[in-house]
Amino acid sequence: MWQAIGASTLGTSHLKTGTPCQDAHGYRVLPQAVVAAVADGLGSAAQSHVGSALALETALTVLEQALPDSAAYPIDAAGWKLLLAKSFAAARQALVDQAEAHAHPLSDLATTLIVVIWTAEWLTVGQLGDGAVVMYTLDDMMATVIPPQRGEFVNETFPLTQANALDLVEFCTLQEPLRAVCLLTDGLQTLSMNVATGQPYRPFFMPFFEALAEPVDTQTVSEELRQFLASPRVCSKTDDDKTIVVLSTLHYPHP
Repeated sequence: MWQAIGASTLGTSHLKTGTPCQDAHGYRVLPQAVVAAVADGLGSAAQSHVGSALALETALTVLEQALPDSAAYPIDAAGWKLLLAKSFAAARQALVDQAEAHAHPLSDLATTLIVVIWTAEWLTVGQLGDGAVVMYTLDDMMATVIPPQRGEFVNETFPLTQANALDLVEFCTLQEPLRAVCLLTDGLQTLSMNVATGQPYRPFFMPFFEALAEPVDTQTVSEELRQFLASPRVCSKTDDDKTIVVLSTLHYPHP
C-alpha cells in the first residue's frame, strides 16, 4: 500500500511582487509503484510557472503510461535509468513545443525537475537543478539520494530549457527496500538540510514520515502540509516558493 501527500505554497517575496507560485508538484500512485516529481521555475523566467507545471505533468504521464503493471517494469538499474531519461526528454520536448506554439523564447519556460520512481524493490531518481530527494531506510537511517546541483555562481542552477540539459541530469538507482521518500524544492533546503554536506536534518523529516506510518486521509494531510508551509514559522525562515512531496509504504513496519 502506497501513500502520497504533497503541497506547494507561494513564497512571501513572490506574494509582495505579485509573482505566481513557480513551484509545481505531482504524484501518481500505481498498483505496485508510485511516481512523483517536483519542479521549480526559475524566478528570472517570464513563464516559468507554466514550464514547471508542464514539465512535471509530462514526465509523470510518460511514466504512468510506461508502467501499467509490474510485468512492464525494467529488470535492472540500466532499464530504470533509461525509462526515467525518457521522461526527462519528453518533458523538455513539451517545453520546446509550448515555446514554439506561443512564440516565446524557450528560456521563458525555464524550470528545474526532479522525478522519482519507487517500487517495493527499486528507487530511481533523476534530478536536474537544485532541490533534493531524501530516503528513509528500514534501519531508521536518512540520506540524501543526490545532492542539490549547483552552478558555478551563487544561486545558479541548471534548467531543463538549457541546450545540454539532458546531459546534465543526474540519475541514481538503488535496489533497496525503503520506508519513505521525500522530494523538495530549494525553498526548503536551508530548513531541511545541512547546506555544507547536503545531508538531511532528521527533526525536519521525521514528523512527515511518522504521519504516513499508518493509513491516513491523504487529502486532509496534504492540506495540513500546505498550511504548515504557509505558516509564519516557515515563512520567517524562507521567502521563496516551497514544495514538498512525501511518499510512504506500509509494506514495511515504521518505528
